[in-house]
Amino acid sequence: MTTQITPPPPWWRKWALAAMAAVTVAVVVVATLVILDRVKRCGDGVVRTGPYKECTGVTDGRVVFAPELRSIEERIRKENDDVAGSGVAHVSIAVLLPMTLRGTGDEVVSMEWVRHQLEGAHLAQLAANHATTWGSKPRIRLLLANAGSGLAQWESTVDELAERRDRERIVAVTGFGISVGNAVNAMRRLAEIRMPMVGSTLTADNLSAIPGLLRVSPTNRAQARAAAAYLKPDVRRALLVRDENPQDHYSLTLAEEFSKYFPDATHEFSGPTEKYNSQDINVDNTFQYMLPNICHAAPEVVYFAGRARHAMTFIKALAERGCRKDPITVLTGDDMSSYTAPDDAIQTALDSGVSVVYTGLAHPQAWRTKQDAFNLHSIAQFDASCQGRVCYRELSSDGLEDNFAIISHDAVVTAVQAIRQAAGAAGNVVRAQDVLQSMNRLHGATAVRGASGILDFDEVGNPVNKPIPMLRVLPGKSPEFLGLSLPGG
Repeated sequence: MTTQITPPPPWWRKWALAAMAAVTVAVVVVATLVILDRVKRCGDGVVRTGPYKECTGVTDGRVVFAPELRSIEERIRKENDDVAGSGVAHVSIAVLLPMTLRGTGDEVVSMEWVRHQLEGAHLAQLAANHATTWGSKPRIRLLLANAGSGLAQWESTVDELAERRDRERIVAVTGFGISVGNAVNAMRRLAEIRMPMVGSTLTADNLSAIPGLLRVSPTNRAQARAAAAYLKPDVRRALLVRDENPQDHYSLTLAEEFSKYFPDATHEFSGPTEKYNSQDINVDNTFQYMLPNICHAAPEVVYFAGRARHAMTFIKALAERGCRKDPITVLTGDDMSSYTAPDDAIQTALDSGVSVVYTGLAHPQAWRTKQDAFNLHSIAQFDASCQGRVCYRELSSDGLEDNFAIISHDAVVTAVQAIRQAAGAAGNVVRAQDVLQSMNRLHGATAVRGASGILDFDEVGNPVNKPIPMLRVLPGKSPEFLGLSLPGG
């Protein structure tokens, strides 16, 4: 029997098979990376990051960060496309905010807060491009920079802004909105790359050391002084309740400044400061233990230096105090405007002799009180009777009492005025460093006349002697406007 001998395969076959295997592996790896990249990416310039897998980064409105923001983002995208396609010189302003929320119930802000900020910013963009009284060039694109819940993803978002800076002609960043450590870190990094900044609802005093930052909101010092000035004609004894959370610059500086400005020869604190730390998960329980000492101190007013959520828990506890026969007022800062207090809790507090007052950042009723302190053109754009494209009513049917749309509008208006002043009559496209120089001129005769008041910035970027609305919380109603108080008295 003959045995058939099979010849060995050609020498090159094993190398061909190895190459084919390598190619197959490479294709699988590339395909996997592409799939993973698509899963990670939410769109151009936006990726899923952090423990809550939020879509963070920078968009012109094409990436919608939340369903509640879809309408306003689409409007911004359309205006941006019109500007880019107009052939007219243009630059970009970025609005950096926490535009996604992790949904754990302990957020400092709400999605309504975000939406109102974007609506106010877009109104200022429309006014700059279509209804401005101080030049029309360069035109303005608005970029949306989401740094995630609590601004936790600030670093990657700021890196994205820096990477897009030249390509998108970014010459200023506005917003930030919350005086927390992440916001401070973001602003310091932007200062390092010499990017002009205009904060909206930023009030902590220790932010004044950040170069290139202007703020349209009165600082905590100004709010505390205005609160003290409001109280002193009728109140002699107050008690301070303060948050000791070292990460919350808002609460710390509010307490420090009120402690400076309230006591004098005829005004005093009626007892030691009552302290709590909002970082403690059981913080709500501690307010109950303050009640005996508060009754013993018998203050006419409690100044609450802390966030609105904790203020509301404190107020509910205060309604159960043993000395309910003695009426008491709780006075706090502007964070109360970002919190929707339960009507039943407010009614219970009122029934127990507790009233709640806070210092606001802006209020539409102030426009009727002292019209010469505001920009009449901006006021008209916010008015319910406004007709046409550049009207807040075209963007939202909400009220303006929470002030966020007004303040965000003024932040963008401030950036636009600095840009247009730097551009000059020819409307030349400007650089960020030109805007930084121009921001130094926004005072005196060239102060910004905003919808929230005259923005006359001092040498560290704070508005000087801006009128502050005093507001009372009411159940089932918009806050009651009590009047304007000046930080100087």
